[in-house]
Amino acid sequence: MNAQIQQQIINHLQTLHSFQLKEVLNFVVFLHEKQNQFLPHANNFAGLRGKYRNDLSSSEVFAQRKREEIEKEEAKWQRS
Repeated sequence: MNAQIQQQIINHLQTLHSFQLKEVLNFVVFLHEKQNQFLPHANNFAGLRGKYRNDLSSSEVFAQRKREEIEKEEAKWQRS
């Protein structure tokens, strides 16, 4: 799908005059700048984590902790 759109754009570009090509280029540059303006950078998120950044755990660690918690609860209920 992307290749078809690109080819259509190329086909239309080939029929434009040089001043029109400059306008198209300006518009494409504008779109790139607009896109980059809204894309978050990884550095922006580092500051959001603050003092808890070292406490974040992976999903595997979380799952292991949850399994251990369930085992403890089951053991507690079996003793009662």
